[in-house]
Amino acid sequence: MVTGRVATAREPVRLAEGVPGPGRACNDHAVSRSRYSHLGAPTDRRGRALRSLAPLGLVAAITAGCGTPGVSPSTSGAGPHPATTRPAAAGWSAPSTLSNGVAVAALACASSTHCVALDAAARPYLFGSKGWIEYPAVGPPPPAGQPGPLLACGGASLCIAVPSANLVAMWNGISWSSPAPLPGARPLQAVGCAPGSFCAAIDGIGDGFTFDGSSWSAAINAWGSASAISCVSPSFCMAAGGGLSQWNGTSWSKPDTGDPLGQFTGISCPSTSFCVTIDSAGNDMTWNGTSWSPPRTIDPATTGASPRRLTAISCGSPQFCVAGDSTGHAMVWNGTDWSAPAPATAGTPITALSCPTVRWCMAGTSAGTVLSYRRP
Repeated sequence: MVTGRVATAREPVRLAEGVPGPGRACNDHAVSRSRYSHLGAPTDRRGRALRSLAPLGLVAAITAGCGTPGVSPSTSGAGPHPATTRPAAAGWSAPSTLSNGVAVAALACASSTHCVALDAAARPYLFGSKGWIEYPAVGPPPPAGQPGPLLACGGASLCIAVPSANLVAMWNGISWSSPAPLPGARPLQAVGCAPGSFCAAIDGIGDGFTFDGSSWSAAINAWGSASAISCVSPSFCMAAGGGLSQWNGTSWSKPDTGDPLGQFTGISCPSTSFCVTIDSAGNDMTWNGTSWSPPRTIDPATTGASPRRLTAISCGSPQFCVAGDSTGHAMVWNGTDWSAPAPATAGTPITALSCPTVRWCMAGTSAGTVLSYRRP
C-alpha cells in the first residue's frame, strides 16, 4: 500500500467573476496502486479553512454525478462569494487566469460545476461551487521535451495525476496522495479512466497497465506508445498515438495506422459506437462501432510562422464535440459535420478540453487561462 505525505490545498489567486467554469464527465485518468485515507478539508498554514476562489458563472450547488469535494469555503473577511445562477451566454467566454502563465496541461470535468485541472508544473486545481482551489504540486514536473503532466478522472473520488516519469498520485475526493512509482512501468505517455474505478495507462515502450479500483495489473503488451486514451468502460478503451488501438477488457489490438497524413494528438469516445481522433495535420477520423473513417481535413494548415496544429478534443455526446488548435481556433461537431475553425482564445494555443455535457465545454490554454464554451 502506498501512503506518504498528502498534498493539501493552498489559497490561490482570485479569478475574475462572470466567466463560466468547467464541465463534462470525468472519463480520462490514471492511478497509484493503493487506497488512501480520507482526510479533512484543506487549510492554510495557520489551520484556517481555505477561502474559495471567485466563481466562474456556475450554479451554486455541485450536481450529482461526481459528488461534493471536501473543500471548505473561508469564514474570514467578507466570506465566500456565492456562485451565480445566471446561465452563460452561447459561444466562448472570456478567458480567466488559472495558473499565472503556466500552461494548463489537462482537464477532467464531470459537470459544469465540477472539474479538475493540472498545469505544466504538476499543480492540480479543483473547481466546485465556490470556484477554483489550487493544491501544491503532486510531484516533480516532467523535463523539457517529455510528455505530461497527465490527468484522468473516473469520478469525484478518483482522479489520477502523472506529474512525470512513471509517478502517479491519486485524488480520493478530499486530498491528493504523494506520488509513487507505478511498478514495472517506464515513463507514462497516456492515461484514461472510464466512469467508476477502471483506468488504463500506456508507457513509452508500449507496455499497458490497468487499474481495477484497488491495484494495478502487471504489464500488458499495448503494441506501442500512445499520446491519448479514452475509456468508456472496463471493456472498451481507444488509444491514439502512432496508430489507433482498442482495449477489449483483456488485451490491446495491434494499432491501425490508417492515417498516413499525421501523428494522432487526441481522442475522445463518448460511447462504444462513436469516437473521434485528431492528428497533427488538421484531420479527424471517426469510429462507428466497427471501423474508422478515412481522414478528412477539419482545420486547414496555415502557412508562415504559426501553422495550425490540432491539439485537443473532447466529446460530450456523439452529437457534440469540440476540437482546439495551436493558434487558439476551435471547431464544433454537431453530429454530422464540423464548423469552420473560429477564434476562441485570441491566438493563444488551446492545450486541454473537457466536454461533460451535450452543450458545454471547458478549455485550458498555454497561457494558463481557462474559458468555457456553451452551445447555442
